Amino acid sequence: MNAVKNDTQAREKDARANSDVSGLRRKDRKIRYIAVDEIAPNPMQPRADFNDESLNALSESICRYGFIQPLTVKKRAARSLTVNGQTVCGEKYELVSGERRYRAAKRLGLKTVPCIVVTADMKSSALIALTENLQRENLNFFEEAAAFYNVLLLTGATQTLLARQLSISQSAVANKLRLLSLNEEEKRRILAHGLTERHARAFLRLKDEPVRRRFIDRAIDRSLSAAECEKEIAAYLAEKQKQPAENPPPKKPRRISLIRDINFFLNSVNNAVNLISESGIEVKQETKDLGDYLEIVLNVRKS
Repeated sequence: MNAVKNDTQAREKDARANSDVSGLRRKDRKIRYIAVDEIAPNPMQPRADFNDESLNALSESICRYGFIQPLTVKKRAARSLTVNGQTVCGEKYELVSGERRYRAAKRLGLKTVPCIVVTADMKSSALIALTENLQRENLNFFEEAAAFYNVLLLTGATQTLLARQLSISQSAVANKLRLLSLNEEEKRRILAHGLTERHARAFLRLKDEPVRRRFIDRAIDRSLSAAECEKEIAAYLAEKQKQPAENPPPKKPRRISLIRDINFFLNSVNNAVNLISESGIEVKQETKDLGDYLEIVLNVRKS
């Protein structure tokens, strides 16, 4: 019963989130020309790096043919800033999709750009920006992972729902999110040297950062394929599992009770000597009191 209840709750959660992220409403289909200075970038834009060569090519295309497709924006809450006694209005709109076209327009120094105004909350904006980038110009796999995480965090949707909306498998979403376990320096080196997502997933098997760094350096220096990396890492992990721990835990010392009563100690020695004598071995015991300590001498006949 609990499993059924949990499944029902998950489905209801997905349905609510699906309603949220798909609740984009166009105010109208009219294209409006809006001042570039009145448009703020999308804060949930998943792309971190924009290729200069690609933006230059897009700028040239816009110069020749104009905008093939308008930008999508939404109205922002009214806000103003007072500077030197003068009230200055902030951006009136926020970009929902069309980041590359927006940047190209700014490069060209255009005063206005064609836009369609929509009603969208932050959840919808995040998903739209992600979907557009995936469909138009691929994000690198670390940017995709960060975008997936942000969308899940904002919408409260499950990985299954996000996968359905992006037409990919749930395992693909899960594998992408795992990439966020790598630190920023590792991500930078992997991208800078053209290693693939499969390389990155192989490195994730190494939990120790210095070891992981060593394997990343090795893959770069030797131009190893992802398959070769996987093979070497698997061999390393198998060998490590066979080896004993480098620093085995110290053995626990034997606990010996401290004899505080000297008379008890002397009786124990006397009893031991008597047992030896009864077994047929000749033993002579001599005890001397030397002040701070006792000297006990045992003479045992060899034959």
